[in-house]
Amino acid sequence: MKRFFLRRILLAAVTLFLLTGLVFFATHTLPGNVGQRILGPLADKDAIKQLNHELGTDKPIPTQYASWLGHTAKGDLGRSLAYDVPVTDKIRPALGYSARLAMLAFILVVPLSILGGVGAALKRGKLLDRIVTVGGLSAAVVPEFVWAVLFILIFGVKLKWLPVSAAPPDGASVVTQYKHLLMPALS
Repeated sequence: MKRFFLRRILLAAVTLFLLTGLVFFATHTLPGNVGQRILGPLADKDAIKQLNHELGTDKPIPTQYASWLGHTAKGDLGRSLAYDVPVTDKIRPALGYSARLAMLAFILVVPLSILGGVGAALKRGKLLDRIVTVGGLSAAVVPEFVWAVLFILIFGVKLKWLPVSAAPPDGASVVTQYKHLLMPALS
């Protein structure tokens, strides 16, 4: 069992390394100069060169990737060039929201899946088995955004049971926050 988990963790690490490398190198093949994009097309060449040196974009791409990987491993994702704040400051608020959404989806889906699977197994070949099988396949095949639109139209617009916005108002109670998360979690 330990060997299985170690192998999975190693494969996940290799996959993560390859994906981050692929995305990093792909973004560096895009035309244009980082300093030029930040300072604009009329910027002085010396200013562009200085900014590229400060950002480290004048170094070879493998060196830039190794530097980025080292900083990322320490939790330093750098600064947002668009907002001039640390990237972690922009990501942190969304992580809590995403964690609540994932938790609610897990709490809803796992019991429903277990109940459906047990019910289908007990009534194999009968109507319940067919309903669960078709329902499960439909849920898996139809993209999430289609379910989201259907839920908004049915539960938000037509029945007015749930809010159509996933983002709760500031200072909302926990119950209100989860009411806003219910449709995204179901989809």
